[in-house]
Amino acid sequence: FNYMSQKINENQMELAQFERESAWKEMAKQVAHEIKNPLTPMKLLIQQLVVSYEEKSDKFDEIFKKVTITVLNQIEILKNIASEFSNYARMPNLKIEKINLIEIINESISLFIYENKKIELNNSQNEIFINADKDHLKRTFINLFRNSFQANANKIEVIVDLVYDNVIINIKDNGCGIEKENINKVFLPNFSTKEKGMGLGLSMAKQYIENINGNISILKTDKEGTIFQIKLPVIQ
Repeated sequence: FNYMSQKINENQMELAQFERESAWKEMAKQVAHEIKNPLTPMKLLIQQLVVSYEEKSDKFDEIFKKVTITVLNQIEILKNIASEFSNYARMPNLKIEKINLIEIINESISLFIYENKKIELNNSQNEIFINADKDHLKRTFINLFRNSFQANANKIEVIVDLVYDNVIINIKDNGCGIEKENINKVFLPNFSTKEKGMGLGLSMAKQYIENINGNISILKTDKEGTIFQIKLPVIQ
């Protein structure tokens, strides 16, 4: 009996250790993904600024202002992630506040303005207010835009409509679409069709959206492109 009790205790300790290691590995992957998110557009912006300077472009001052504002905003996001992870070993808590959705979409689009691709916002409203964490929401849009470009899209249309007490955001691209057998898997943690993908982007996007009482789904996908749909409650 004593031998069996000892073995049970050892197994429980091993299981607890395994669970802790698994949790930390998952956390490390999530943090790495969140940190990597802003780096690509920041790099592209700095490269564009260097080219503008070397070519003595007459738009240098305008480009410099846009680049510095955007890069400083992204650095602040990275600082928040690093600070929260350092202090609490977890991703940043939600900071829910009243925000202008249109402003967040435009800020997300601006990160890709120097790529050789096009993102258009189709919307008749200048202001649509929702309760959300602006950094999490921005990362969600960035993830979706990047996924579209990685699916060989060169054009994305963001269509925003008000339907009763909700705002509907359709993100439509002209990429290669999602394989039929993968449609029900794309929001699962650790699922990725990319060779170096960690499979966290869409699962975290789903988590962010559901945390603010919204939902995200695939409205349509085929060889001509994909439409992701986000539905969020609006506030007055």
